[in-house]
Amino acid sequence: MKRIYTTVIVLALWASAKAQNNNQSIDGQIKWSSFHLFEMLLTNAFFATAIIYLIKMILDDRIKNKLIEKGASDALVTQLLQPAAKGEKNIIIKWICILSSSGIGLLLVSHFQPLGIHSLAIISLSLAGGFLAYFFLTRDKVQK
Repeated sequence: MKRIYTTVIVLALWASAKAQNNNQSIDGQIKWSSFHLFEMLLTNAFFATAIIYLIKMILDDRIKNKLIEKGASDALVTQLLQPAAKGEKNIIIKWICILSSSGIGLLLVSHFQPLGIHSLAIISLSLAGGFLAYFFLTRDKVQK
């Protein structure tokens, strides 16, 4: 058992001694590349999740409509037609509004250089516009 601990410690020390990099520009490029990779993966995950929820809602609606047309039993139709959580449908719309408005804001910021206090104002106004669009899109559904 002592050999395993000793071997692990020696390998860890050897790896940490070999891991030092004298070229700082390569290290900085690796950090930025990994940051951009993480950013891209996170964005793709958000959009993929939104698309999956949207497809799920559409397919659930189609199944329910076909069940009604086929004349399925009342118990089955009422069980399947129970409304889903109200927040589920609104969450998708909310995230689409937030992400698209923040994307538009970042696009505008990139066109109006240099970065400064006006950049924060542009992003704030675009996010406010996204929330306003979300309000108008969900206002009619709440009133019904």
